[in-house]
Amino acid sequence: GIRDTDLENAFNELGFDASGSKGVTNSTVVLIIPFEGFTSSKVRKVTPQCLVLTPNGAWNYINELQMRNGVR
Repeated sequence: GIRDTDLENAFNELGFDASGSKGVTNSTVVLIIPFEGFTSSKVRKVTPQCLVLTPNGAWNYINELQMRNGVR
């Protein structure tokens, strides 16, 4: 899995409950994977509503949310 405290902190600053040590549940909103096409039991467990992003995709998503919220 991905263990990036900067990414984790950025999500938490936007109101998410991000943790690199938690498991996947039905309420998981975003799952970070190391690369496109990566598969694991966590990837298979996510609901269709969950965003599955690479680290670059996650940073792009954070930037988009910050721009929407006027945060920079």
